[in-house]
Amino acid sequence: MIAAVASAGEMARVEVGSLGAHAPLPLKEAHLQGAFVDALRATIESTSNPTLVVKPNKSILLANWPGVGPVDVAVLNENTDPEAFVELKCGLATLHNCVWDVAKMDTAHAEEKAQVTLLAAAAPASEWPRAAGAEFFETLVWATWTDVLVRYRKLWGFWKKDVKTHPKMLPKIIRTTGVGAEPLLIHGERWEFRVVSVSADSPDWVDVESGMTLERWEDHFTSQEGDFEILSREQVAEILGGEENIGKLPRYEA
Repeated sequence: MIAAVASAGEMARVEVGSLGAHAPLPLKEAHLQGAFVDALRATIESTSNPTLVVKPNKSILLANWPGVGPVDVAVLNENTDPEAFVELKCGLATLHNCVWDVAKMDTAHAEEKAQVTLLAAAAPASEWPRAAGAEFFETLVWATWTDVLVRYRKLWGFWKKDVKTHPKMLPKIIRTTGVGAEPLLIHGERWEFRVVSVSADSPDWVDVESGMTLERWEDHFTSQEGDFEILSREQVAEILGGEENIGKLPRYEA
């Protein structure tokens, strides 16, 4: 599936790049989405599994991200179950938005909503070496709390204010693996299109507000047998001043 998406990325590059001086400006995500969907459909039709369906703007449900928005592109099997999700970004100064998308794709992968989860982005070539968010298209392992939520806290804070739905917990570890990079030439300007796969590399989860892992949260905030001392009836009677006071509401002086 990753190979099919990478091949579709090449076809999308050709389709968008062939527009050249006729490409719409500013080049936006909707333009890339249309080219990518067409290319992915063509790629799948040429393979031995033409029953796969490409669906843009596919609604999904995530337990740890209530009300999460739809996925830009989904690939569904003959049972309409998702095989792959792709989140897209395109345009000037848009790579920083990937901090939200990489977390979304990692959560979808951890919850086994799709076998393959990817990010794809097109941006001016000059932005890739220095723009915040470009790092997510490298082959790296990320500690979600320190490397994403803390390091990109300003960007994360912006998205928390900008959208209504937020994750409660995220996978503790995020792995990004580069799939491919293709050059584009838009109105004579050098652009680049990159694809990266996203996967959850840890069974543990981290709270997005505190950074506390699910295991540690349960250790600190849940009770187990033996955590509390159970008083005998005699001890309760002694505290209340007599057996007759058990079960009575306390009286307060006005």
